[in-house]
Amino acid sequence: MPLNRGLQDFIDSEPELEPFEDEYMRAFWRLVTERRGGHVIPYSEIEKYATRLGLESAMIETFCEVIWSLDRAHTDWARSESAKAQ
Repeated sequence: MPLNRGLQDFIDSEPELEPFEDEYMRAFWRLVTERRGGHVIPYSEIEKYATRLGLESAMIETFCEVIWSLDRAHTDWARSESAKAQ
């Protein structure tokens, strides 16, 4: 299966997001560009983004964990799709 077909299947099966979930996804797609050398998105970049959003300091750790979870899921999915394409 071509990589783009897997992406289309993923998009077609994408669940409806609640407004707060949509904000996490928007943040993830903006922050994923900050990943350095294939590693996780740095805490400092997530913290800066969360601060710009106006999150209270008590919520920043939770925000980081959600972004890192999305990052792991995306990385796992991309690896799986890449392996299928080979």
